Amino acid sequence: MENMRAQQIESLLDVKRFDDAIKEALSALSSFPDSYYLQTLLVRAHMGADNDREAEVQCRCLIKNHPHDAFSYYLASLVFHNNKKFTSELETAEIAAKLEPDDALMLKRLAEAQLQNGMLKAAKQCSERMLVLAPEDAGSFELCGQIALESDDYRSAEKHLKEALRLVADDVHVLNLLAISLQAQKRDKEAIDLIFVALRNRPESEPLRENLFAFIKAYMDRNTLGGGRHKVLAELPNPVQMFYLDYKKRTNVFQRYSNYVMYAFWVVFITVFTLIINYFS
Repeated sequence: MENMRAQQIESLLDVKRFDDAIKEALSALSSFPDSYYLQTLLVRAHMGADNDREAEVQCRCLIKNHPHDAFSYYLASLVFHNNKKFTSELETAEIAAKLEPDDALMLKRLAEAQLQNGMLKAAKQCSERMLVLAPEDAGSFELCGQIALESDDYRSAEKHLKEALRLVADDVHVLNLLAISLQAQKRDKEAIDLIFVALRNRPESEPLRENLFAFIKAYMDRNTLGGGRHKVLAELPNPVQMFYLDYKKRTNVFQRYSNYVMYAFWVVFITVFTLIINYFS
């Protein structure tokens, strides 16, 4: 009976009916109050419903009742991350990895927490162990790519992210990270071409459209000093130029001229701040 109730909750979680999953989990726990599995499902349901405070309360109960179970600390680490309690996120991730040192999922959570806390060297070492345990996991390669990007190791980032795309070819987030790694190596046209090809395969993707526009704009901003913006744009393939001009018409003023708007904002801010200081001095 308990397993049947748990399966029902899992099904609700799969279709993102988180509020219904919470109700079902609470109902099931009234019949099976000591069920660890049902308790973890309740935490997941609260996380899905963005009830982060309640999820944290439930995680603390999990840890108190199951102090030697790595998954309790794993869930708690995720919840602390959502609540922006990054020190607690790292502490619980470290305990989870200590309890299950050969579990790739626990190592991945630890590497993510280390990355969040700026521990790049430790995150890299942890991710290397993770890859040994999960050599065909796209998420592991993606995380290694993110760590390499944060470490300014753009060639390694490119290598890891290409491996991630080999396993999950249409992941928009990974495509964007790979384009960033190419752009950082001053291979702007390759980055633009990568996103443009992806957009042709997935024309409904708004994130891809936004990313492509941003990469073209960054390319033009970087190269405008050597000539006018129209001249720089003309160096790109015609379909890319047409996309940029069409998308530009649909953007607001801030998106089009974000660099100039931010520059003007800071000039005004500094001027006003200086006047205030002078007035009261």
